[in-house]
Amino acid sequence: MPNVTVPHNLDKEEAKRRVSGLVPSLKTEFAGMVRDFTERWEGDVLHFGFKASGLSITGSADVQPNAVSVDYNLPLLARPLKGQFESGIRERLGKLLA
Repeated sequence: MPNVTVPHNLDKEEAKRRVSGLVPSLKTEFAGMVRDFTERWEGDVLHFGFKASGLSITGSADVQPNAVSVDYNLPLLARPLKGQFESGIRERLGKLLA
């Protein structure tokens, strides 16, 4: 399972609060392109899922004291987009946690 870890200098609760706003903002930003968003918190871990172009993508974001670690599954057909997906996670989380 691919992993992207983005460091932060926030306290853990503030980092969690910011991460919790991520799915609603993605729903708005990618309306029409991405559908069936799901999110569920289990302690400090956000489990998420969505569909894009008929492909299901799932993963989790673990809010840690100094970083947020995102694990995700890409379907075989989407694996050529792995680099774009990872850079998007780094960029979006980097701004969110700055």
